[in-house]
Amino acid sequence: MSLFSQHQLSLTLAQVLLAWALLHQTSVFAQEDRQTLVDQIEQVDDALLSVSDDLTKTQAEAQAISAQIESIERSMNQLQASIQREQLALQDHEQALDVTLAQINSAQATLQDQQDAIGELLRALWLTRDNNRVKLLLSQEDPASLARYLVFHAQLAEQQTKALTELKQVLTKLDTAEQTQRQLQAKRASSLNALRQQREALAKDQSERTTLLRSLASLEQSLLSQQQALLQDRESLQTLIDEIDITRSQAGRNTVAPITDYQKSLKWPTSATIKHRFNSVRNNELRWQGVLFNNALNDPVTSIYHGQVVFADWLRGYGLLVIIDHGDDYMSLYAHNNALLVAEGDWVDTGTAIAQAGNTGGQTQPGLYFEIRQRGIPQNPAQWCR
Repeated sequence: MSLFSQHQLSLTLAQVLLAWALLHQTSVFAQEDRQTLVDQIEQVDDALLSVSDDLTKTQAEAQAISAQIESIERSMNQLQASIQREQLALQDHEQALDVTLAQINSAQATLQDQQDAIGELLRALWLTRDNNRVKLLLSQEDPASLARYLVFHAQLAEQQTKALTELKQVLTKLDTAEQTQRQLQAKRASSLNALRQQREALAKDQSERTTLLRSLASLEQSLLSQQQALLQDRESLQTLIDEIDITRSQAGRNTVAPITDYQKSLKWPTSATIKHRFNSVRNNELRWQGVLFNNALNDPVTSIYHGQVVFADWLRGYGLLVIIDHGDDYMSLYAHNNALLVAEGDWVDTGTAIAQAGNTGGQTQPGLYFEIRQRGIPQNPAQWCR
């Protein structure tokens, strides 16, 4: 990440302060001094471009991380609903298994009772069969009654045997149901455990991305601070250049009435409509220091008053730029031109065509940007032009 360090920022500001001091110690600045300040502005612009690029990337990354966190939180919500469903299903299986086990215990107890009863009955029938003749001879009961008794016991034994067989079949089915319930229970428990592990993994991922998002927010604030510092340095450097040009243009000027005699009566440099007025909001906390016009490509641009051209060249952020010194520390600035019709050092009169409007300097639409400055301080053009 290619950012201006604090040391570099401090060095640039120190250079600005030194240049400012030299400006107020000398009446005329050499061309080399002016070029040094222009070079410093280009360095600041390069740093601004780098910081802006890093800021854009950081904001895009933060936005992507936020989207990922949103997706994770939605997934966690769905997982939580699935976990609750699995927990309820597991409880149902546990209850069903408890019912099945209770039925098995009851059936086993009944089976044991049936087996005991059949055992007693079979023992009685065996004894009766072995001693049948003796009992018939010695018994005082009616032989016919005794025979009926033996037949009844035989039928009872047969019914109990049949019931025992059916009970064993029921137990077999219950054993199968128990195994099925335990398999389903194990499957639900495994599914529930897997869902919980997924939720823990997502929670960890969410925590890491939230930490990263905080770091990106901190980096964004740092980049914004650096951007603001660079903008302030650039403004100071530009002010120095403006004042240098004012100082340099003092000599050799034709004797004319001061521009202040024509305040509120000067003509605008173009007949196009105004798009942005002086001091209106430009971007966040920045405001327009001049006026931006809605021009068609190659619309004529004229000088608002007599003066000397002190700059006619391309400048980063302004494109093809003309600056005219009108004397008494007043200057006018005409930016984003498509073509320049004057050169540095030329003298112009009020209404002289100096350029053609355009969209140079990174503009997407053609238009003229116009400023009036006194001692490098932007003035409201509407207080000078009609």
